[in-house]
Amino acid sequence: IFDFSPAAIQLHAIADGHLLSINRAHESTFGYHQDELLQGDAWFDLAYPDAVIRGAVRRKWLHDIERCRSTGIISHSPELTLRAKDGSPRIVRGAMSVAGEVAIVSWIDLTQMRNQEAALRKSESRFLATFEQAAVGIALLDPSGAFSSVNGRLCEILGFERDALIGRKFQDFTHAEDLPKDLEAMQSRSEEHTSELQSHHDLVCRLLLE
Repeated sequence: IFDFSPAAIQLHAIADGHLLSINRAHESTFGYHQDELLQGDAWFDLAYPDAVIRGAVRRKWLHDIERCRSTGIISHSPELTLRAKDGSPRIVRGAMSVAGEVAIVSWIDLTQMRNQEAALRKSESRFLATFEQAAVGIALLDPSGAFSSVNGRLCEILGFERDALIGRKFQDFTHAEDLPKDLEAMQSRSEEHTSELQSHHDLVCRLLLE
């Protein structure tokens, strides 16, 4: 069970804090082979290269050991950044429990999730910059077809302040003779985007206004 657990697990001797064993998931997560970590404080020296952080972690480790032993509760760490063998950062959250004279430490690897979140924020930032700086009028429409957001250029074209446009619909600004054709085009585009982006709540539509 220990060796095939999907969580990265360490076993430490409480008496001196030395590492006793790691499982396969631990080696896969951090890259260190067990033999590299069994000597002295090798794990702390390798995973926490900054001496100040390493010292703080060791102090918290001793405090958590005593708390786990006296209360029997599981101690959870804040989100930490550890150094893997290849030098890359691994963003993890740990949990420690005590069984006899052994401390059991498990790590949940959040690296991929946090990297994806960072990439999403970067993508959203680029989109917002493009949206606001575009030379054409652009609006985001909610499912009812009302403007949920508009860029500065659309405000200039229509001659309204941004707040005055939110909640309005493009029909309010379309020539009567063009309305049937525009509604048909919008419906067609809405159906295409709905089938491709079912999880999205907003439909992004580009309005090129003359």
